[in-house]
Amino acid sequence: MVWYSKIKGLTEKVIELYPTMSSREIAEITGFAKTTIIRCAAKNHLRHTEETQKKIDEYVRQRRSSGRKSYDYSKLSKKITHTRKMESWRVRSGLEQNTKYKVRITPKRIQNAMYHLMQKYDYFYETVDKTVLYYDSLTRRVKNENYYTEKYGISFILADE
Repeated sequence: MVWYSKIKGLTEKVIELYPTMSSREIAEITGFAKTTIIRCAAKNHLRHTEETQKKIDEYVRQRRSSGRKSYDYSKLSKKITHTRKMESWRVRSGLEQNTKYKVRITPKRIQNAMYHLMQKYDYFYETVDKTVLYYDSLTRRVKNENYYTEKYGISFILADE
């Protein structure tokens, strides 16, 4: 008894191709998912020929052995470091980035201090000046602005309302 898939024409195609082709190859031809092909073949009790099974096993062995490469981690590390430095230089120069690395222009400790002031005291900033915080009449001013100016180099400017 033949089990028919809900997808029209798929069962006939699988019955025709499965003995001589892998499920991956059939999936590429038909445009359906590999698991759909496997399920359809299993429901119809289809098997690969010996020749096809040897070909599939060889492909699997080749894929598994390709994952066992020896990597020169010091070389990779140097390459990544160089790429990060170049990206940082591009951002600082105002050029477009080539990668998706996130580059910090201001150090993390300064960003954390600014974030703290924005959350607790309602300061705000514009993206143009990276170390300038603005305040208005609604902002609760911090008492020791000199501390933040001396330690972190953060400037406090009255915003135009």
